Amino acid sequence: MGNKTSQFISWLFHPLLMPVYAMIMLLVFQGISYQMIPLNLKLLLLGMVFIASVLVPLGLIYLLYKLGLISSLYMNTREERLFPLLVIAIFYYVTYYLLKGIPLSLIYHMYMLGGTLLAIVLMAINFFRKVSLHAAGMGALTGLTAGTAFHDGANLGLPIAVLLLLSGVVASARIKLNAHQPSEVYLGWVTGALIMFFTGFLF
Repeated sequence: MGNKTSQFISWLFHPLLMPVYAMIMLLVFQGISYQMIPLNLKLLLLGMVFIASVLVPLGLIYLLYKLGLISSLYMNTREERLFPLLVIAIFYYVTYYLLKGIPLSLIYHMYMLGGTLLAIVLMAINFFRKVSLHAAGMGALTGLTAGTAFHDGANLGLPIAVLLLLSGVVASARIKLNAHQPSEVYLGWVTGALIMFFTGFLF
């Protein structure tokens, strides 16, 4: 895997995109919630999640960069990740609050509450050591899928296997780019997987 490929993978599976991927997964595998959702509502849900948990946090992180509060949009140092993680946690909670107002299965907003908790935990960990946010995002997506499968007895073995494979690809890309040590990748993935597994399992 070359550096350009690793960079592309890092952008494709950027942590900010994980809520959108999670919403797509929930909408595609509707057996999870036993709820048939019309197309216009699906598009509304995706739009809300994309704006509130991707565009707005990304805009604020760019503002932090322009103000000189972070030296790079990649947030390479442990210290630089603290405030952006706080911003992400706030807007994940805003997304949870917005989704909660729509009469749908609990899982459609509880996963954003789990994401809020994950961002807070990652922020706490980053006080002491750097952790891979990419790996945490992939772990979160895998954990959410596994948790909802256990909760509802849904047959999601294939999606889980694909997510495990993709987790390995993303982890390899981050290590290839020298963005993280293997231990930082493992810590991020396990943290994300555990928190979101229990979110999916307990909703």
